[in-house]
Amino acid sequence: MPKAVFWYNVYCYVFAAFNLGMFAICMVFIARHEELANEFLPANVVLVAGLVCAPLTLLLAGGNVWLVHAKNLKDPWAMHLSNIFVGIGICVLIPCALPLMIAWFRPSVREYYKKSVNRP
Repeated sequence: MPKAVFWYNVYCYVFAAFNLGMFAICMVFIARHEELANEFLPANVVLVAGLVCAPLTLLLAGGNVWLVHAKNLKDPWAMHLSNIFVGIGICVLIPCALPLMIAWFRPSVREYYKKSVNRP
């Protein structure tokens, strides 16, 4: 297994933990929307933000853990690359995602995933 694949697995777990932390923040928004309201953000906006973002953060957390353990993906290299691109869109994960994206284009990583698809 190339080092980039190992670090990608670590990245997925960090991404999942980040999303679980965001889920906790969403729960605070939902539970305390009246207290968090101010002149710029009414209470109903805070509540809707928590209600909309909570399932999305759980979906992303579950998706990242699933990607580490997923087998028989049609094109696993591209699927994992798209997950790295999602992390680039999140400012906190850019220091992890950019070097990982660069390493992802190495021939050894592509070859590793070609072999994993062609397994009987």
